[in-house]
Amino acid sequence: MTFHEQRPWEEPQRRIHVHGHVVIGVLITLAVVIVGALISPLIVAEVVGLAVFTVLVLAVGSWVGQRRKRNQ
Repeated sequence: MTFHEQRPWEEPQRRIHVHGHVVIGVLITLAVVIVGALISPLIVAEVVGLAVFTVLVLAVGSWVGQRRKRNQ
């Protein structure tokens, strides 16, 4: 019997696990946005647009993958 089963009112603490390459990607994107803002606002709009598009594609892919896994 685990600790959580013994004391169900005490939720185990959940930690957010972030991969190193994700952190590096976020830092590079922030650097591009900051430098781009100094050069031209259009660069910032392009980078932010691409970032939003990428996040949407990844979210849809994750959702589809979960549904496929459940339906098998």
